[in-house]
This record gives sequence, C-alpha cells and structure tokens, in this order.
Amino acid sequence: MRATFRALAAIFGLAAFAGGPASATDSVGPHSDAAALRASRGAHVGQELQLEFELRHDEDAPSPLTLRLGADYLDLVERGRETIYDFRLRRRLVLDRTARTFTNIALYSDIAFRRFDMERRAILAEMMQRAAGEDAAMMALRPFWIETEVGLSSGLSPRPSIEREALADGASRFRVDGAEVAYVASMPDRFSLREGQAFARFLRYRLTLHPDIIAAIEEDGRVPRRLVFVTVNGEDRHVAGLVLRAAEHRQSDYPLPSDFAPLAIAANAQDPESATLRHLLPLMLDAVAKKREARSLADYRRDVENALARHDGFEAALLLAEMTLQYGRGASDCAAGTPPSCRTSEDIGRQLGEDARAAALYRAQTVGATDAREALAIWRGLSRDDAPHGYVVDLFIANLESAANHREAAAVAFEKVLRRNPVLGALYKDLGDHYLRGGRVDLAWICYDLGRALRARLEGSSLKAVDALEQSLTAQYADFF
Repeated sequence: MRATFRALAAIFGLAAFAGGPASATDSVGPHSDAAALRASRGAHVGQELQLEFELRHDEDAPSPLTLRLGADYLDLVERGRETIYDFRLRRRLVLDRTARTFTNIALYSDIAFRRFDMERRAILAEMMQRAAGEDAAMMALRPFWIETEVGLSSGLSPRPSIEREALADGASRFRVDGAEVAYVASMPDRFSLREGQAFARFLRYRLTLHPDIIAAIEEDGRVPRRLVFVTVNGEDRHVAGLVLRAAEHRQSDYPLPSDFAPLAIAANAQDPESATLRHLLPLMLDAVAKKREARSLADYRRDVENALARHDGFEAALLLAEMTLQYGRGASDCAAGTPPSCRTSEDIGRQLGEDARAAALYRAQTVGATDAREALAIWRGLSRDDAPHGYVVDLFIANLESAANHREAAAVAFEKVLRRNPVLGALYKDLGDHYLRGGRVDLAWICYDLGRALRARLEGSSLKAVDALEQSLTAQYADFF
C-alpha cells in the first residue's frame, strides 16, 4: 500500500498544477442522474453489434456473457450484472435493473488503479529477483504475467518475447518461453473500425490478456469465434476462454433508462471505507446540488484585514490558511487592482508573530514536513473554541491522521471541516487522497469528481492536479479511452 501511494505521489508530482482546459464531461459525475447523463452524451437510438458468448474457466460450467458494442460505449451483461463502459462520458455505469438504480465512476479511476497495482507488483518482482535471482522468481511476478494480469505494459526488463504462429486454418497461437498462452480462431467476418476498437476495449477491461495479444487481435480485425487464454495464480496455470454463440446488428437505445436513480456508492458496499464516505456523501451532494458559492478572494482579504485591525491574529491566520487552501499560494499577495491598504506578506507575518496561537499555527505548518508527530501535537493543542474558522485546524489534523494511517480519526476530522465549509475545494482533494491511501481509488475519484462539480472551479485549486493526472492517464493509456 505504501508503494501504491508512492506511485500516486510520483504522478501527482509530475502533473501538479499543470492545469489545462476542462473537459467536456466536467458537468457529469457521481451526482448526475440518468436523464442528465443521457442528455450530456446525446443519447439516441442507434446501431449496436450484439455478441453472445460463453465464458469458460477451467472445468467450471460455462456462463453466458452478452456484449453490445455501440458507437462510443460497450454494454456488458454477465452473471446478473450489467456494466456500461461509456467512452464519451468516460464513466463506468453499473446498473441494477431490479432496483432501477445505477452507480457511475470515472474510467480514470480504473486505469489509475491498474497503474498503482503495476507499481506494487513491479516492486515485489524486484525484491524477489534480488532475494532469489531472476530464474527463481514466482511465475506471477515475471514481466509477461504482471502485464497480463494488470493489462498495462510495465517497462520492466527484460521485455516479454511473445511468439505468434499463424495456423493453416487462419487461427493464431501465442507462446511465451515455448508455452502456449493464447489461441484465437476468428470468423471470416470483419469488425468495422469502430466495432473493432470497442471490442478491443472490452478485452482490455474485462479479460486477463496481455496488451500485445489484444493489440494483435484488434489489428487482425476479424470477429473471434473462439478465444482461449492462460492465467496464472502464483505458480498455478488456469485456462479460460470465450466461445461465440451468436452475433447480430440491431437498432437499440442507449442502455441507461432515464428513470434509473443514481447511487454514489453501491447499496451492497458495506466495507468500512465505503461506510465512512457514505456517511459524508449527503453533505457533499447537498453542496453540489445547491450550487453554493465559495467565499470570494475579496471577502477573504477584507475579513483578514478586519481581524488584523482588531488584533485577532489567530482568526487572521485561520482565514489566510483557508484562503490559501481555496485559491492557491499566491492568494495573499498584493496584486494590481487591490486596495492601497493591502498588506504585504512580510507585514502580515510580523503582526501574526505577535499572536501566540497564530505563531503556533505557522510552526505546525513548518514542522509538518519533517516531524508529523510534533506537528499533530501542536495542531491538537490549539484552543479554537472561540474561533469562527477553527475548523481549518481540523483539515490539517485530518491529513496528518490519514498519513499516519489513523483511518477513523482522519474521517472524524474531515467531517468536522465538511460540516462547516462544504465548498472548500481542497477538502475534497484531501479527502480523495485519504481514500487513495487506503487503496480505494474508486472512492477517491468520487471525492475528486464532487469537488470539481462545486459551482466555483477556482484557478488555484489543488483539484487542478486531478485534471492534470487525468490528462496524463488519457495520453499514456489512450487505448482505454
């Protein structure tokens, strides 16, 4: 888990504040109802290719799998579960047709999870190689099988060498180290270009196939009638496969009915992390639905000046901290067009230094980077019952508790901030990072999406780093989008 978060930190470090234009799907998220999603994508009746498969695994009884390929989506139904992968909205929708509800999560979270999982496996593989040598490495931790399991190229060395043998009947076998790992027999019929791309996305999202083998199937362009592939668990090999039973083109509406009710978190998700976010969601969804305005930069500066004028340095420090969280590090600087009375950072610092609690606040911020335990003790020791913006302290406490893996204490502190200022963008970013530390990329993106759905998309917001990360994922893993 620590390695997973280091991977996150590396990506965010590269992408932080790179910014860029907002995407066309900014208005949709876990708060969006079915009608809004349909309107955003321009849902209409169109042509689908419906493929009926049998999914097989070892000696288990085969199970039916229905795949519908639309113009820019795929709809997958298996074992009573229906999932829409929408590449226009870049969302994954899970439908419950009995309850007439659905959940929707950003596709970015799926790819980010794979990226972090790849980092974790690569570290384990490196540790095994150092301890036992390359030849002794567990099969599941060899580059080919890591890339097969995760679905991404790892960059590990040596690169997997995949041999492809074209058979006389038009089928293909794929081998690694002399052992067969996949077999594809295709129909004479060819996909259209768009259908072929959609089918390859289905393979990437649903099946445990090496990305190079998927690329070969996509390049071939024919409809597979039988696809057999090998997966591994530790040192054990397992055989799985798809057998095509029927294929037809048909006219069909977009598969999400307009009257389905949205659930930000699936009703059957009962794990502790889901429970803590479910408890906070009503506050977050209410802030998004009511389109509450964030305090303006001018209002913050005015209130800071008023606090300084009455010699309330602690309240001024809290306001400055919150203003920086909302608008970025340059928010307190005097700029062109500000009143002549605007104080410089040096002037403010001198006055705050005369207030014991304000000085303690800035000491906690300073030592936090090197001594989290001392910083946490300072934050906890700050008396703030008389401070209207004392909840700002709780955000710093929440982040330190989260970093120390004190999950419950962090959740309690985050809730205190959310109840007092539900439109603080940095809160949504930090809460998302909290779930990311716990390995819940899906819950992290719910927080990120809701934070970016707030009425004010502020230029200096820390959520800009999420925009940049999504742009990076889209560029690096374009085949998934």
